[in-house]
Amino acid sequence: MEAYEYAFNQSSIPWQIIPADKKWYRNYLVAEAVAQALLNMKLELPSLPPKTE
Repeated sequence: MEAYEYAFNQSSIPWQIIPADKKWYRNYLVAEAVAQALLNMKLELPSLPPKTE
């Protein structure tokens, strides 16, 4: 219990508690968290070099 309390209350890692009662709901919440994290990263595709012929 002490390890859980440390992880959730004192750790610098941003934890999200995901309920696991229903698998579909757990999967939905995990997918939402991953999608939001990727959007917050503001990733951009690298530009392609000019086309040479």
